Amino acid sequence: MATKTAIYDMSAPATPPVTTPAVVGGLTSGEWSTFQHTNAGTSYMICFNGSDPRWIYNGSTWGTAPAITFSDTTTMANLNFGWVFKNREFFLKNGSMDAYFLNNLYTIGGAASVFPLGGVMKEGGALLSGFSWSLESGDGPNEYCVFLSTEGEVAVYSGSDPASTTDTGFALVGVYKIAKPLGKNAWIKSGGDVLIATVDGLIPLSQAFQRDRQQLTLVSASKAIDDLWRAAAGATGSGWTLTLWPEQNLVFVCFPDNPAVPDTTFVFNTQTGKWSTITNWQATCYAPHQKSLFFGSFDGISWHGDYTGSDDGMPFQAGYISHFNPGRALDR
Repeated sequence: MATKTAIYDMSAPATPPVTTPAVVGGLTSGEWSTFQHTNAGTSYMICFNGSDPRWIYNGSTWGTAPAITFSDTTTMANLNFGWVFKNREFFLKNGSMDAYFLNNLYTIGGAASVFPLGGVMKEGGALLSGFSWSLESGDGPNEYCVFLSTEGEVAVYSGSDPASTTDTGFALVGVYKIAKPLGKNAWIKSGGDVLIATVDGLIPLSQAFQRDRQQLTLVSASKAIDDLWRAAAGATGSGWTLTLWPEQNLVFVCFPDNPAVPDTTFVFNTQTGKWSTITNWQATCYAPHQKSLFFGSFDGISWHGDYTGSDDGMPFQAGYISHFNPGRALDR
């Protein structure tokens, strides 16, 4: 888990009031993008925040090597987002329409080349996030590389080699329009689809192929809480995160601290499509770990959620409203 200045290993935290020591310190941003990349028998967690050098965790130690080398003035500290597509790492640069990719497969460092998208996306802004997307559940043969901009443009590519000049190497499938997304981590994979949190609602990416922006609101997964969603989006503007708790089939939607939506989290059940809210958890982010749920608060404290029958040692009350029971009229 991370604050604005440090990263902490919370798998075995110290018992309060003792403070868990940082494993990485001296940082200048806590707005992280992370992904896993496995090669040659080693699994790495790759971390970007757009302000500090890229950090890598190999399961036991943290470091910034190996370096990524660029042909322009870009540095690793300029990168704010990354992902793996067909065994190749892709990155996005702060405030630009330029993506980068490693020239070699299966590597986590070395030479990188630019992949400009300014001529593909016409509405300006900057690249916000990206991901691999397969029409099947997982990474199947119909896997696409997706780039998402701050203005809600979605560029979809097929193929595998962005350095190739042939259509079969890396071909543009299309550019589609959705509403403005609400953060670089405001999306989540769900089965064979990707749900993106936008100012218009939680939009399934697959529907962007078939509908314009106005019609997408009709198939929004958050349509049931449209008023609450739009109010929160209007108040916060960005910085949202979506986190799946797979053991409970729940998606947690949280946003920056704002007086208009104090201590609130939206909760989406992926099995039933129903929504609920959590209040009084000052949550800025969520994470599942070993089947349990954890969240970080505004004051830098890590909490274990949905644990025991008390709230930080204090009892709490809850109300339950059931369905109506069937009945019959009584004879007099």
